[in-house]
Amino acid sequence: MRSFTESIVEDAALAWLEGLGYSVLYGPDLAVGEPAAERSDPNFRDVVLDGRLLQALVRLNPELPPEALDDAFRKLKRTDAPSLIERNRAVHRMLVDAGVLQRDRCPLEDRAGALGDVTGMQTEQRIEVVELRAARPGGEAGVGVERVQLREAGAAMEGERL
Repeated sequence: MRSFTESIVEDAALAWLEGLGYSVLYGPDLAVGEPAAERSDPNFRDVVLDGRLLQALVRLNPELPPEALDDAFRKLKRTDAPSLIERNRAVHRMLVDAGVLQRDRCPLEDRAGALGDVTGMQTEQRIEVVELRAARPGGEAGVGVERVQLREAGAAMEGERL
């Protein structure tokens, strides 16, 4: 009988992502100092590819002003929760359910004119973070990264794939 290992799940996940139009990148190639570097922390604490996240927010939410996109970026990068599990759950909700942003609107943003002067009024806006459909022709759905090295609280962790 063949044993069930973590690498079986990892290989299946990467194959599934490729089938959806995702690129699969090799983690060490993205490290600081490498020609294809996309990570910014030489100590391997960054788990988000900042440039790709910003590009995705702009592409998926072209109707939103830059301030709203910056707010979403900050909320995704710095989720306030007392534990790692709760932070992961909060980010997961933002990724799957579309994040909710609270921000002030000005009268110029009320294109319909129904609300009149709404300066200072708090509104709720939804922002798409991840497109879970296959990539459009000529586009890219995202990336899966293989062999990512992460470090938290001084302890190094190296995953075969993430």
